[in-house]
Amino acid sequence: MVRTIRDNALITFSALIIFQALWPTPNGADANPIQEHQGSHIIETPAIKAQVSQNGQITCLTFGPDKYSRDITTSTNIAGCNEEPNVQYQSLPGGAGRFTKTLCRLQDQRKFTLIENFTPDNDSIRWEIEIIDYNSPWSAPIETTLHYGRSGDLLFWTAWGDPRRDHIEKMMTLARQLTTGKIGYDPLVDTAAQVPWADPLEPQKPQDALFYYGAPPITELWVPYAPFIPNTICMPLVTLLEPENDVGVTVVLSPEDDLLDLTLSTTTDGTITFKRLCHRIGNGKKMRFTAHIVPHQADWRSALAWMTRRYPRFFEPPNPKAHRLAGTCAYSNHDANVDPGKLNAMAFAVNWRASFDFPYMGMFLPPVSDDDQWQGFGGRRTSFAEMDDYARRMNVMGFHVLEYFNVTEFGTNIKYPPPPDVAADSPDVWKNPNAFLYTKLKGAIVTIPEWHLPQAAQWGQAEPGHPYYTWEGAIVTDCGDPDYRKFLLEQAARHIDKLPHSAGLAIDRLDWLRLYNTARDDGVSWFHDRPAASLLLSWCNLMEELGPLMHRSDKVIFANEHVKRIELLEHIDGIFDEHTYCPGSLNTAALLGLFKPVLGWTKDSSEVLSDPDAFFQEYLYMGAFPTAPFPGNNHCIGPDPNAEEHYVRYGPLLKAIRGKRWVLLPHVIKVLSNNARANLFKVPQGFVVPVVFAKNAEIVSVALRGNPFGKPLIYHIDALHPGKADSVVVKYDYVQEQLILHVPTDRGCALVRLIEKQDDSHE
Repeated sequence: MVRTIRDNALITFSALIIFQALWPTPNGADANPIQEHQGSHIIETPAIKAQVSQNGQITCLTFGPDKYSRDITTSTNIAGCNEEPNVQYQSLPGGAGRFTKTLCRLQDQRKFTLIENFTPDNDSIRWEIEIIDYNSPWSAPIETTLHYGRSGDLLFWTAWGDPRRDHIEKMMTLARQLTTGKIGYDPLVDTAAQVPWADPLEPQKPQDALFYYGAPPITELWVPYAPFIPNTICMPLVTLLEPENDVGVTVVLSPEDDLLDLTLSTTTDGTITFKRLCHRIGNGKKMRFTAHIVPHQADWRSALAWMTRRYPRFFEPPNPKAHRLAGTCAYSNHDANVDPGKLNAMAFAVNWRASFDFPYMGMFLPPVSDDDQWQGFGGRRTSFAEMDDYARRMNVMGFHVLEYFNVTEFGTNIKYPPPPDVAADSPDVWKNPNAFLYTKLKGAIVTIPEWHLPQAAQWGQAEPGHPYYTWEGAIVTDCGDPDYRKFLLEQAARHIDKLPHSAGLAIDRLDWLRLYNTARDDGVSWFHDRPAASLLLSWCNLMEELGPLMHRSDKVIFANEHVKRIELLEHIDGIFDEHTYCPGSLNTAALLGLFKPVLGWTKDSSEVLSDPDAFFQEYLYMGAFPTAPFPGNNHCIGPDPNAEEHYVRYGPLLKAIRGKRWVLLPHVIKVLSNNARANLFKVPQGFVVPVVFAKNAEIVSVALRGNPFGKPLIYHIDALHPGKADSVVVKYDYVQEQLILHVPTDRGCALVRLIEKQDDSHE
């Protein structure tokens, strides 16, 4: 591992987890005892039993309360290689089994070793692979495949941006046209923004499809902002469900692994394949990867519940203070007075300071004293004292401020090759971005490889061998470079010292993490037949220092997570997503922020006014907050009385989901009337149920099941409606261990609150 692995944090929701174990027996008649194949090995836990053949492939799984038996085929494949016979088996302590195989690379007959371990792991089977090759380094796709031998009512689900096949095909066609130079950037963005939202929580029939983990590999699609691609998944998992029998199986890849580019392919016959790309094989280094096979009920919530329990540090905000920043938001450099009453009515919480008061990109907090002023990029002069005073004034009004930060871009009007006058060094060298770059941070420059597509150079008309250019002549930088990492950490320490009233940092532009730095070697990556450094791993290693540094001082870190990968958020407290006006980006941001605040981007008033109720109800359903109309907002919605009217209308409902945590218990919520959508969140005061998109009905019946919902008298139950000053009482029934809420709706919406009573003496 390149990254440090800490012990798993204490599992939260302890009062609810008991309920998670409840697994009622379905009425299906498909149960039958497992028939063990001759010569097979058994890997078993109380929840699941795997039958493994002599050649190290799972051939059958038994799971569920009725001990369902399913033909399953698993395999590990290295592209372009064959497995030789005579697999060696070794029994390991704890009921585990090890299979050692010899693989042969077909192009040159070189041989190397593949080891597969299957281990009982509480409620799952842990499937680990090791690849050992003592020859010279190389790379090939490393595939983990599972075929689920059952069709019929089989469904599948993954943490996707959009499950619609027709939309995926349309957007991929546009992305390929952009890559080949047939269209410009705007048609791709405009199409992504205009596509109607789709519910990502609905499982689908198995389909022939390809999904990208986080973003498309840079070798496949040159797309500057990957959130526009809908077939993106934000967690390395896929779930197969049998609703008829209420059973399911999920394959999870460990986010603790050094995962580089990764794809997921699915087929109509129930085959799923994860393909790991650009990993270095050879030189005697052991490569290790872990997958988990998890049985559960037929609900995607069960899969996410397991994931969040097994890997909590990727889901929990390191600083719980982040939930104070939950609310509508801004991206503004406006310093004039604002109306706190109106902002509060719109559920406003935080301004990500669009601080064009920094001297230039990358030099956000220059090495000066508190009152020394400098010339900001936006044209005005400022100082630490003035910056902190702004945060203090916002705090007085009940709001928060996040300071702009960026670890992947540097400079303004950077010259290449270096201009002749950059060699001079002085205490004021920081004032000249070219001088500072070429004398202090030269090793951080990421250059365009010779083989790269011409479109990679579109920002600044650069050429192969030159830097990647970005906004205002800045260039892309590798935060894994030791000097650059030190420079960034020094600025974070300066933030802590100089800006005590600021809540913390918001880090921009993670899209560049898709790149590889061919001038540096991280010991893991193999990119176009040569060593390289993945900027994904550079980020993870930087955050191992930056995260604790900020959190020790009670600061928070938000991120503009263009690359949608759960392991990138280990040290991140909240999400500030610049592209939630694209449905796929809203969906993946919300799934990444199951237990974290998620703030989203509203481009302009038209995004709201075209269908105000749909706009706000999408955010409520996904547990996220849109950008508010705010003075000075940069490339997002500005003040507009017509739009503000709707923000005020939905403000109380948005406030009610502050501090939300998704409730991930199987079958915990269901719209019985099938005329609306509903989700369930835990909040500090109890629970909330956003009921949205109600159709042709004033009353929507919603069932909540299990503990604690079997004791409805411990709650005050009411509903908020858009634009209504007073809440209304929600009638309910308690039937067959289900709390049935009869929810009155208005404008197709209600926000049901189940507020815990303080008095424990209930009738």
